[in-house]
Amino acid sequence: MARGRSATMLGWALFLLPACMHYVTVLPPSEPSADPAQEAATAEGGAAPTPSSTAGAPATSAGPAAPAEGPASAPTVAPELLARMTFRGEMPTVTSLNDPAAQNANASSSYCRKEVERRKLAVTRVKSAAKGISDTVRISGAFNEVKLVVPEGKHGMLDCRLALALDDFTKVLHEFGIVSLQIDNFYRPNAKLPGQKKDSQHAHGLAIDLTVLKTADGRTFTPADWGASIGEVACGPEAVMSEPSEARVDLRNLFCEVGRRRIFHTVLSPSFNAAHQSHFHLDIKRDAKHASVR
Repeated sequence: MARGRSATMLGWALFLLPACMHYVTVLPPSEPSADPAQEAATAEGGAAPTPSSTAGAPATSAGPAAPAEGPASAPTVAPELLARMTFRGEMPTVTSLNDPAAQNANASSSYCRKEVERRKLAVTRVKSAAKGISDTVRISGAFNEVKLVVPEGKHGMLDCRLALALDDFTKVLHEFGIVSLQIDNFYRPNAKLPGQKKDSQHAHGLAIDLTVLKTADGRTFTPADWGASIGEVACGPEAVMSEPSEARVDLRNLFCEVGRRRIFHTVLSPSFNAAHQSHFHLDIKRDAKHASVR
């Protein structure tokens, strides 16, 4: 009897098994739950850290990120040197007929000769005319205790009016302790402005190209001491100086002071262009409306 009941139950089980399997859904294997840190980063719009960047990394406390390394800071300038940088002071923005440059450039030949005598300037008149020069003279001695090293021949000739400007200029040089000035040339017959048909002031003996300045304490200044690249501002609050030194500051202060006093209409430095890397150019011009240090 028991054996018959077991056989009956087994039969029913075999009968119902296919029907039950019809309703079974096979699920894929479950994936491991996401890292909470990944979820947080994704929710905030950040990139989720990769397992290689987080696995095995020691836990750290939250805090500000370390600042990224930037470019090396500029060398610190000694306060006493910084305080002496007068070349960064304000520069005049307008010219006047009362400026020394205008008064000297607009002078007549007769007035200039009288003024040369009144100032007792060390010049001698050149009797033979030089093309382009109104009243030709030569330097015959020091100006304001500054020795002027001047070339021989035609390059050493200049207009009487430039001698007046040179007198004003050497007064500033004397204030700055300059005792010697080496001049490459004043006069260059038929000289033209670069790339133009206009005369350079050298063609009229009204310009100076100077190369070396020497001080009473034995120092020597040259254009190499200028301390600025082509196109950089020479004087005023925006003036640029690379690697400031005592020599560079003193030289720049001198030329910017000359600019402030309006002794010349144009002062061209190594900041102006490649042609002026070897010398400083200074000139005056009759009826000029502008003055600058560049």
